[in-house]
Amino acid sequence: MIAFQRWFTLMMAQWLVLWPWLFVGVGLSTAALLLTSRPWWKKILPKSSWGQLLGGLGLGLVLPLAQVGALPLMRRLLWQTGSTSGAIAFWLGTISINPFFLVPLWQQSPGQGGLILVYGALSLSLGCFIAGIFAFEHRQCTYDQGDLEPFSYPVIARPSSHRLSNPQAESLPTVNKLTILPTSRRFRSLTASQNLTQELLEWSGWLAIACGVMALGQLLFPLRTLLEHGIIGLLGAGIFYGLQPGQMARLFELLFANYGGAIALGFLLTGTFFNGITLVFLINTVRWRAYVYLCLLLGLAVLLLDIWLNFYVF
Repeated sequence: MIAFQRWFTLMMAQWLVLWPWLFVGVGLSTAALLLTSRPWWKKILPKSSWGQLLGGLGLGLVLPLAQVGALPLMRRLLWQTGSTSGAIAFWLGTISINPFFLVPLWQQSPGQGGLILVYGALSLSLGCFIAGIFAFEHRQCTYDQGDLEPFSYPVIARPSSHRLSNPQAESLPTVNKLTILPTSRRFRSLTASQNLTQELLEWSGWLAIACGVMALGQLLFPLRTLLEHGIIGLLGAGIFYGLQPGQMARLFELLFANYGGAIALGFLLTGTFFNGITLVFLINTVRWRAYVYLCLLLGLAVLLLDIWLNFYVF
């Protein structure tokens, strides 16, 4: 019973700390649904997948969302823009090279500017590599909206799993997470509030699952114990302890002082790209095949970088 209380307390503490990030991400997702449409994105996005990749990185630089808020908006961008490489580049950019994350990291460890610069370069390279692989994926799924024009979205995106309530069926078409909002301004605010509420409830449940998994891992595998088991332990440390930018910056400074630059930098990379929140939230963002591909690519990439840093650089 005591163990359960410790786990539940730790899970709820992490959930409460991370929920504001989720609210911002879902709020921006709803704003994208309300204010943008597929034709608008087609006008501003480059035609080529590589140009869309660069556009996604640029958007990631100006929207500080951390991991919890980034994936809900990434899912919306997959549906609204129809660009796979742009949405993935945005997600990987905002969680790794956004100034909102790099500046606190610099302030926490002002004497480690070189390591932070290396981290930024490796993160940018990794993000471009992963998004570049998906730049070759152009297949689209078609969603039938009844009397409306069929809606196409990238094949990797997870399809809609619920419908929103419809108070005036004769005036407002059936709306779900895949549907661009109706042009009638009379119903936009109502539909946006419905979408915000329903997506908040949906993602809050997934956040509780992620926090529960990470809290269990933290209780079963203390950080010191994990770091005594080499590269695999370092991978586990990133999965269970990579929560949010402020905490990761403090752990980076602590690990550098006690274990050296290779361990600190490896934890930062693993905690950024392959943490428990990513592994859980991606289930609700992409289809299963894309989920397996992304997890394998991210896991192998950070594992190879950790090996390279520990055995060939430091």
